[in-house]
Amino acid sequence: MRMDRKVSLLLSSLLLVVALPLNATQVGGPRPPLEPPVVLDEGVWEATVTWMQWNRSTGGYVQMFSHISAPTREGCEAQLSNLDPSNTIVQFCTFRAY
Repeated sequence: MRMDRKVSLLLSSLLLVVALPLNATQVGGPRPPLEPPVVLDEGVWEATVTWMQWNRSTGGYVQMFSHISAPTREGCEAQLSNLDPSNTIVQFCTFRAY
């Protein structure tokens, strides 16, 4: 009789140990469902560059802007890498959908 009681206590303890993790919730609540990755629609990669240029008629410098666009991010970055080092990138390559 004493052995049956020990066995039943052991079995109930094992059941409790196995069942607790199944009932536990994650910290911060349940995990939200995974969203599918964003698919980029058709569009263009754009960047904006600025530099200072001497203006003879005003006798001072004028800030100039240039907008760069390419069908791929790599193409946009390649155009930026070929610019004069004195140019400042105002907006790095960002995607704009049509």
